[in-house]
Amino acid sequence: MCAADATRHVPVTGALSGDYKGRDAIPDMYRRLGEETGGTFAVWLRQVLVDGRGHAVSPHHLTADRRGEHLDEDGGIVFRLVGDRTTDLDECVADIDTMNDLCSRTMPKAPPATLGKGEGAGPSDEACEPVPAWRTQAAYELGVPAGGG
Repeated sequence: MCAADATRHVPVTGALSGDYKGRDAIPDMYRRLGEETGGTFAVWLRQVLVDGRGHAVSPHHLTADRRGEHLDEDGGIVFRLVGDRTTDLDECVADIDTMNDLCSRTMPKAPPATLGKGEGAGPSDEACEPVPAWRTQAAYELGVPAGGG
């Protein structure tokens, strides 16, 4: 679970860049991500790596469509843990310029959408099953069981 003052760091420029602090702000960032991608944002979690000293890394593959642009990139989140609480979540991406290009465009005015609808298109690696975005990033960050919450 996240600490009450956990901070989620988003490195890109544009509508979703910056730091999201607290248990309300972090899920709201994912809601906005769903809205901005028309519900096409999807994540394929590869694995979770730990160091036994308070860090975990979640390498993943992500896809999304936004304003006529398609994103198909690798990334990961570095989690910092204190006790049994996540305190910081630092997003890392394979190609920051591509992410900046996609995220810097004007925010679409489409109605809110649900995360995870873009599950049909993904990486060619058949070993990775698509998982709705809210069940990967938000679930790990907020301690929600994989079955929902």
